[in-house]
Amino acid sequence: MTSTSRTDPDSSEPSWGMAQRVAFRFLFAYLALYLVLVRFLEADLAMQHEFGFAPGAGVLLSAYANWWAPIVAWVGHHVLRIGDPLVFQPGGNSDGLFGFVQLFCLVAIAAMAAAVWTLVGRRSEYRRLFRSLHVVTRYALAFSMLSYGMVKVLLVQFHFPGLQELLVPLGDMPPFMMLGNFMGSSAVYTVFAGAGEVLAGLLLLHKRTATLGALVALAIMTNVLMLNVSYNWPEKLDALHMLLLAAVVMIPDAARLANVLVLNRPTNPASPDARTRTRRERMTWITIKAIVVAYMLVSAPLVALNLQKVDPPPSVLRGIYHVDEFSLNGVVSPPSTTNASRWETVIFDAADAFTFQTMDHAWRTYRAEYEPREKQLTIFAGRATPSPSVLVVSAPVNEQLTLQGVFQSDTLLVQLSRVDESQFALLRGRFRWINGQP
Repeated sequence: MTSTSRTDPDSSEPSWGMAQRVAFRFLFAYLALYLVLVRFLEADLAMQHEFGFAPGAGVLLSAYANWWAPIVAWVGHHVLRIGDPLVFQPGGNSDGLFGFVQLFCLVAIAAMAAAVWTLVGRRSEYRRLFRSLHVVTRYALAFSMLSYGMVKVLLVQFHFPGLQELLVPLGDMPPFMMLGNFMGSSAVYTVFAGAGEVLAGLLLLHKRTATLGALVALAIMTNVLMLNVSYNWPEKLDALHMLLLAAVVMIPDAARLANVLVLNRPTNPASPDARTRTRRERMTWITIKAIVVAYMLVSAPLVALNLQKVDPPPSVLRGIYHVDEFSLNGVVSPPSTTNASRWETVIFDAADAFTFQTMDHAWRTYRAEYEPREKQLTIFAGRATPSPSVLVVSAPVNEQLTLQGVFQSDTLLVQLSRVDESQFALLRGRFRWINGQP
């Protein structure tokens, strides 16, 4: 192996040391695996294919599910001795057990690849290969930032707290739900956070502003990672990898940034690209870049808009209803906290759901369909009750409803009165420049 004091015949810059070469080989192998298997196949391509923006991608996604996912499961069971089931679910929890076993596999394969590469490799530097890795990493990070940002800007990822969330006591709210409600309760802040991610993505698309874009992404994703860790949001591994990608994009300017931001030293401008390209090569590169950038700028908002369409519409009966009278099989049930069979509150929020709370404060949510013409509410109560239940809904009179019919083999007659939602301070909140007294 050559030392750092020597230079390559075709380069005036010093060759890399052993530690630098080994680190690059591992980093290259790991990012190649991660970007292809996780970022591209498992996340981005799967989402694009779901909404018709990646025709023909089904073959690649099937190969991932049929070949790579079983390998991860095998490693988890036979190498790591994990007894829990490891099943790949497209679009599932990225921080689940499968995700961490997959991370172990990527690190192990990258380490083995780096070891073999070091044994057989003879080059003393990989500047051209790093430039290619840098470009791919920069565009992958840009696409991720654009995608994450657009789902916030278009208010898809976070929604204003639902009617049930308004009734959940703060102490009963898990951190995951608290973070979702915190973000969703302020559309202005959610759009602001998404706009920052979109800005980082746009800056990363241009070489001259890529370092600035990486700095913006680094700051944003550090905050995102802390939110994910602090509130147990299941995207911690994604945020960590976004930080890694941002760091890789910043590597060429790391010394210059340290001089300016830390050491208070003057620094030289970035070295111009010394590569010479023919006119045909330049036109080919410009064409490829234009296609890739156009695809990112178009598909990111379109996927977000399609995700928005997935959300069910609100119910025509939308509201929170207090149970005034509850008759079970012809017997009126008193509103006692020990009576677990009596309903206390009924919620109609999404059109495909029916939710009620019993007197012991337990919540039940079922898939439901409401037919306004027939005034019938069909409730699908699950496997325990094969046939759906049907309740007749009286026409609203003075904010009151009546539900009558058979629910899970019991005859019900439920008198409801709508709760005035303006009583919730969260719904009355308005922006004020001046707050408090004096």
